[in-house]
Amino acid sequence: MPEKAHSEEQIRRSYECLRQLFDQAGDAIFVHGFDGRFTDVNRAACEMLGYTREEFLNGMSPWDFVVRDSRETMQQHWAAMQPRVPITVTDEVRRKDGTTFPAEVRLVRYESSEREAIIAICRDITERREAEEARARAEIAILEERSRIAREIHDSLAQSFTGILLQLEAAEAATEAGASNESYLCRVRDLARFGLAEARRSVLALRPLALEEKGLEYALRQLAERSSIEGALSCEFSASGAPQRVDPSVELGLFRIAQEAVTNAIKHANPKRIALELISNDSAVRLSISDDGSGIAIAHGRGYGLVQMQERAQQINGSLAVQTSPSEGTSIIVVVPIASPASQP
Repeated sequence: MPEKAHSEEQIRRSYECLRQLFDQAGDAIFVHGFDGRFTDVNRAACEMLGYTREEFLNGMSPWDFVVRDSRETMQQHWAAMQPRVPITVTDEVRRKDGTTFPAEVRLVRYESSEREAIIAICRDITERREAEEARARAEIAILEERSRIAREIHDSLAQSFTGILLQLEAAEAATEAGASNESYLCRVRDLARFGLAEARRSVLALRPLALEEKGLEYALRQLAERSSIEGALSCEFSASGAPQRVDPSVELGLFRIAQEAVTNAIKHANPKRIALELISNDSAVRLSISDDGSGIAIAHGRGYGLVQMQERAQQINGSLAVQTSPSEGTSIIVVVPIASPASQP
């Protein structure tokens, strides 16, 4: 075979090899001039967007399917590129059927003595984007769960410790007066056991034992009994309406609001009496926590406890109202609507 013919055969075989690599590439490859008109596309490009090769080569341009960038923006971008220096961009791409997907595009500006062209290698990154979003959602969920558990521990232990301190102070006062302090110490032991059990269950992200086993009414009654201090603070509970078990998240939210309200009143308002009232009917559950203390300052912003109570009410689709004055104490009222059985899925 003459040398020239041999050289041409090598070129032909090299071209066929490159053509096969081009067509069999897993990523979509587009070749177009600076006017945007496609001069070649591979099989993956046709499969990715749903057009035939003939449709691409019959006058189509990138701006026919790139969602965000305009023709002018793209051409300015190409003109600013350095020859043979690849860059990577992301954009939304529209298929022939109108659906869109996120894509990562690697662009190279190619120049030779005969022509200038842009080679775009495009990859569908839907799965990558979904994985990134899933990781982000997981991280947010973890942070929210940590915050929730922290609130559970705060609510449980703060209430228990406040009660223990008050009972110990009452015991000391009784001792100084020569009276028996046994009843106060019994309450301290009960509160310590309660706080320890609640702390363990909060760490495990479980509901309070009393609430889980016997319901909201029983748990609130127990809360009132453990918060009372003989001769110093009367904490009372009352309930009306037919007792009923509602969604566990609603029960837990109302119980934690009651805990926070009682703890705040004891800490900040120095009350002599706290009243918890639970009213239930077929359409709503209403919980009120009232005290005769000195009131709480909310005119210049809400304290941490009030913010937590408001957030808990919102989480269970309830509304929370606060009424307070130095002469009349504070009332916190939470109302949670209950869906009727017919409207539940």
